[in-house]
Amino acid sequence: MHADHRRDQDDPAVSDRRAVARRVHEEQHVHYTHEMSRDTSEASGRFIIRMVPLLYGVLVGSLLADPVPGLLVGSLGFMALDLTMAGNSLLLALLRRCLSAGCPFVAVLVNTLVRGIDVVGLPVPRQLRDIRCAAS
Repeated sequence: MHADHRRDQDDPAVSDRRAVARRVHEEQHVHYTHEMSRDTSEASGRFIIRMVPLLYGVLVGSLLADPVPGLLVGSLGFMALDLTMAGNSLLLALLRRCLSAGCPFVAVLVNTLVRGIDVVGLPVPRQLRDIRCAAS
């Protein structure tokens, strides 16, 4: 047996397999940098800022045993914090899209209201007379 052991040590194929097995075992860990890009960190921060009021609203709803008031409070907090983000606000982008789609309807409604006020003979504010939608 002792001779077999020496023969395995002298055999290059056996020693190569042992070296490969050791190398693979040593290199099995993953190297992380633990750093996010600036855009990713800002986006994750904005997500957390938006979600915290909603979570608090759920907690308030569970304390009140009625989820509707809690979600209402959480939604109001979400909207207030989202509107403070100006250029990165989701709510402002949604409102712009809704207002641009609804503007023609509102303009026609206001012009009809102005004509009705004119027929009755009441004074109409100049701002109401000049409502027009901007070109999209």
